[in-house]
Amino acid sequence: MAGRGAWPVVAVLALVGAGGGCSGRPEATVRTDPSTPPRMRSEVRVGLKVGVDRVALVARQPWQALGSKGTPGPFSVEAVGESLIVVQGGRRWAGVAEEIVLRPVARERAAWQVEGDVFAGDLIVRRRGPGACNLINRLPVEVYLRGVVPWEIGRPEPEAIEAVKAQAVAARTYTYAHRGRQSAEGFDLFADTRDQVYRGLSGTAAICDRAIAGTAHEVAVYQGRLIRAYYFSTSGGHTATLTDVWDRAGAPYLQGHRDADANGRSWSADSPHFRWTEVWSARELGEIVRARLPAVLDTTLTPEQIGVLEGVEVAERDRSGRVRRLRIRTDRAVFEVVGDRIRWVLRPVEGRIPILRSTLFELEEIRRDGRLVGLLAHGGGFGHGVGLCQTGALARARAGQDYRTILRAYYPGIEIVDVRVLEGLSPPR
Repeated sequence: MAGRGAWPVVAVLALVGAGGGCSGRPEATVRTDPSTPPRMRSEVRVGLKVGVDRVALVARQPWQALGSKGTPGPFSVEAVGESLIVVQGGRRWAGVAEEIVLRPVARERAAWQVEGDVFAGDLIVRRRGPGACNLINRLPVEVYLRGVVPWEIGRPEPEAIEAVKAQAVAARTYTYAHRGRQSAEGFDLFADTRDQVYRGLSGTAAICDRAIAGTAHEVAVYQGRLIRAYYFSTSGGHTATLTDVWDRAGAPYLQGHRDADANGRSWSADSPHFRWTEVWSARELGEIVRARLPAVLDTTLTPEQIGVLEGVEVAERDRSGRVRRLRIRTDRAVFEVVGDRIRWVLRPVEGRIPILRSTLFELEEIRRDGRLVGLLAHGGGFGHGVGLCQTGALARARAGQDYRTILRAYYPGIEIVDVRVLEGLSPPR
C-alpha cells in the first residue's frame, strides 16, 4: 500500500491563439494506508491511459480548460516536450504545466467519450516526463462504482441483487483503501484488472445502480480499519489464504476456507470455470516458459539460460489445495515459481483468458520414451482465490442470503459501517 501522496500544483499556463489563462490549485495530501483510517475525500482519480503521447477525446457537452471554453465534439491533448497542448478545430491551448483539468458543465453526466466508452466527472491530463502524459478521470466514488460493479460481477437477475450489493461494498472498500497507491502517477487506481475494471458510464445496469444506491457509503472494516477487500470470480470450492498467494502481510479475515453449503455443495459449482482443463505440447509450453519466466523471476534471464523444458511438477500446496510452489526443470536449471505468479508462467496457448485460471490444479505429464511431449492441467476455479468469490456470492444470494451475510462469509469478523463515520463526519439524517 502507498503511504502519503500529494498532488502537485498546476504550473503557470499560457493560452495560444485564444486569449486567457488559468492557474491551478493544490490537492490535499491523502493517507491511504488502511491500517490508519484516513480522512477521506469523496472523489477518486482513475488512470485511464498511462504514458501516452496523445489522447483523442470527444466532448459531449460544453467544457472548460485553461480558463477558456471548449465546444462539444472531438478534440485532443498532446504532450510535446515539456508542454501540454489542447487542440480543437483551429484552436490551440498550450502551456508548461503539470496537469490540465478538463471540466464539463455537468460533471456527473456522461460528458466525455474515450475510445467508445463514456465518462462523467473531470478529465485530467497530467505530464509524465517529456512527450508523455497520463489521462485521468476524477469523479465521485459513488459515480465511479457505477462503472465498476457491472464489469466485475455482471448484470444478474433481480433475485441476485444481494450479491451485487456485496460486490458494491467490496468495490467501495477497495477504492477507499487503495486511494493514493499510484500517487506518483497522479491517480489512485488503474482502470483495469491491476485494480478494478472501470469503463465509466458504459454498460451501466439498473440492478447495479440499485445495489450501489442501496449500500451508499457503506464499507467493510475490521477492528475499525478498512479491510483489504480482495475479490475474484470462482473459488472452485475453497478460498485461499492471503499469505499463500502473495508475499504480503496476512489478515484474520483473509484466511482460506471451504466454500460450500450445508450439504457440502460448493457455492461456485454452477460457474463455467468451476472445473477446467488446459493442454500444452512440450514445445508450446517450452516457448511460453522461456518468454514468461524472466518477467516473473529475473528480467536478466535469457532464453538460452532457461534452456529446453524437461518437466513440470508441483513442489508444494497450500491449505486450500492450490499450488504454492511450482518446479520447472530444463536442461539448464531448475526454477521455482511461487504463489499467484504461477498463473503468469503456465499461460494457456490461446483463447480469451490470458493467464491460467487458477492455481487449484493437478498436473499430468505426457511422456514418450521418457521424454516430455505434453502437459495437462486439470483445475478448478478462476482468480487468485482471496476474499469474496463472486459466483459464490451470486449463489448465496439466490439461496436467500443478504449482502451482509455474504460479506461476513468471505471476510469473517468484519463490520459494515458508513465511510463518513471513519472521516469523523455525521451521516445525513
